[in-house]
Amino acid sequence: MTLPVANMPERPSLQMLQEYLSLLRADQVPHSGRTLKDHLEGTGRILREWGCDEAVCIAGMFHSIYGTNVFGFKRLGWSDRPLVGRMLGERAEHLVYLFCVSDRPGAFLEALGTGIIRHRTSGESFSAGVDVCAALLEIESANLIEQGCGEQFLKRLSAWVSAYPDLPLSVGLRSLLAGYAAAGKAPAAPGRPTAEELH
Repeated sequence: MTLPVANMPERPSLQMLQEYLSLLRADQVPHSGRTLKDHLEGTGRILREWGCDEAVCIAGMFHSIYGTNVFGFKRLGWSDRPLVGRMLGERAEHLVYLFCVSDRPGAFLEALGTGIIRHRTSGESFSAGVDVCAALLEIESANLIEQGCGEQFLKRLSAWVSAYPDLPLSVGLRSLLAGYAAAGKAPAAPGRPTAEELH
């Protein structure tokens, strides 16, 4: 796939990122009742609302382009990683890669203790410091919340956040998890009704 990366600005604009998703035909792929592009943009929007680092927000917008253990539809292959790194930035691409190759979501919680994320098929190990784990947890949380699911994961994450008070999560996600812990239910996606509101 040919994507325009020549003369790219150091920081791609939101509009440019949205155009990349269209070039990848993410607007033609069904995902959770709408298009993959809608889901990816929604995930990025949640991360921005939480005040996440720019690379994390960008990674959230592209978190499944290589396919994941749950969503196997690949928009790009591993051989495209250098191109994606130039498009998104190296840190964002690295987060996307780890997100796609891991046995998520449990792998991110496990990595908090081990410092390692394993490739789900090859078994290859990748070093994952606390900042990488936090970024992947933010992306996974936004991904699940955007789809209106993931209650079990969010319960587990809430408990882990209590055990790892220095985990560098965004203020937005911490606030949501604290509210979830207090209320005993998973946070809804912004602008989406909760299950109770639907019934």
